[in-house]
Amino acid sequence: MQKSRLKTVEDMLVGTQMSIKEISNRMGYTDPCYLNKLFQQYHNMTPLQYRKKYCDTHLPISEEK
Repeated sequence: MQKSRLKTVEDMLVGTQMSIKEISNRMGYTDPCYLNKLFQQYHNMTPLQYRKKYCDTHLPISEEK
């Protein structure tokens, strides 16, 4: 079940502009630090690092920086 929740977190990181705290709350993690720790154990990077790495690759061409 944990992997399923983390997969949803991945999708939210890339597909929304919600903060890590908002994502944490929506996914039922009462402490964003706990989500950060779990995410890092599973992905070897923090949620913010994941967002920075993968978010830009999913933006439409017209939204390039």
